[in-house]
Amino acid sequence: MNEGQSGKHYARALFELVDKDSQRRHLLNDIDRISALMEDQTIEFYLADSQFSVEEKSKKVLQMLGINDPMLFKIVGLLIKRRQIKILPVISREFQKLIDIDEGIGNADVVSAVPLTEADKSELADRLAQLTGKKMSLRFNTNPSIIGGLTIKIGDDLFEGSTISTLEKLHKAIGG
Repeated sequence: MNEGQSGKHYARALFELVDKDSQRRHLLNDIDRISALMEDQTIEFYLADSQFSVEEKSKKVLQMLGINDPMLFKIVGLLIKRRQIKILPVISREFQKLIDIDEGIGNADVVSAVPLTEADKSELADRLAQLTGKKMSLRFNTNPSIIGGLTIKIGDDLFEGSTISTLEKLHKAIGG
């Protein structure tokens, strides 16, 4: 099983174990905090050190963040034992997707040539919500190579409205 599949598996299991929205959001926040801690090379060396038990490692990681959650203790221990602690960002991303689906929230990735103003972002979110019939959560990135316009990805659908895309279509149309 690859990391993506494993992450989905763990996320689904956690989602089914926690039934209240507020608890799910709290759990997601804790997973993100643990995931951020795993980027510390000192922690990585500590987790690889065989002189400490899995239980000691799990307890130490959660103590460092002030987390006292028996379920997370078990999950972190299992991930350490299986040498899968690095998939926490995948678990977090997949868990967030499940929460969004449950709450009827759509997600979109928006790429523009230049940073958008807050007013532009708000207007775009409103328009996408009207088109999809869902409240939208947007992630914004910039990529100057698209020259102008936007690309919007919602799920597997890509809406290409960049200047570079338009120029490429024009080039093909005139036999280039």
